[in-house]
Amino acid sequence: EYFYHSQWIKHDSTVTKEYDALNHVLIAKNSNYYGTPANILPIRTETFDSKGLVLKEEKKYPTDSAGTNPYNRMVANNMINAFIESKTYRNNDHLYTTKNNFYDFSESIAAGYPVIINPVTVKVQKGAGAVETRIRFHKYDTKGNVIELSKENDVKLTYIWDYQKMFPVAECSGADSISIAYTSFEAES
Repeated sequence: EYFYHSQWIKHDSTVTKEYDALNHVLIAKNSNYYGTPANILPIRTETFDSKGLVLKEEKKYPTDSAGTNPYNRMVANNMINAFIESKTYRNNDHLYTTKNNFYDFSESIAAGYPVIINPVTVKVQKGAGAVETRIRFHKYDTKGNVIELSKENDVKLTYIWDYQKMFPVAECSGADSISIAYTSFEAES
């Protein structure tokens, strides 16, 4: 009887040394901290520079919000690397927070239908200021490509995808996807 034990090797830190023309050394250390085994991505990263400043970034992922839709479906479909929230600090002073709000755009949850869970808004908060919606995603196609997006309270950007919906071939500003008439963008079948 044989046993095979595997272990995940965590990337815990990186030290970078830079030398100037006078051979002075600048050292930066980047340390990663991990949470539960359910998520293999770092939940906190700290960067220490030669001046003693600490830049810290904390992240939350779908595994941190399991039990909440659509994050439980993201975990069930192994969509665990998209961050939901990121908070950045300098020496424990809050600089900004970025929050990606996801939505399930899938046609159906039945087997055989593609799972399309993508951001619907990106919100930002600087320091203790108000939370502002910066980007709004209005529409995706059946492959999960963004069709319509806009900055909050700004004109829409609309994309036409081709080559089996793998590449954007056109961008239109100021119109939604049903208002665009186009020809000659189509790839040969």
